[in-house]
Amino acid sequence: MSIAALNWAWKQNDLKSQTKFVLVALADYADKDTFDCFPKAKTLAKKCNLHVETVRNHLRILKGNNFIEVVAQYVNNRQTSNLYLFHHVRDQGEGYG
Repeated sequence: MSIAALNWAWKQNDLKSQTKFVLVALADYADKDTFDCFPKAKTLAKKCNLHVETVRNHLRILKGNNFIEVVAQYVNNRQTSNLYLFHHVRDQGEGYG
């Protein structure tokens, strides 16, 4: 868990509440050194008490507004959980929590 990523996510006040909640949930999984994570949408949905498709919609919003970068990952030509990157945590000088 990255305290820096969580602090950064909580400061994003220009997001609607559910979108921000998904961002905070994602940040809760972020690595403290690399600010990346790879939870499944189903895992985030359970954590946020939202439907999986709702979470996917909020992830698209976050990606479209450059809050996160989404990298598709594959094993044996099958997609696994996406990799989510938080570049702005480092950019805003939050330190390496």
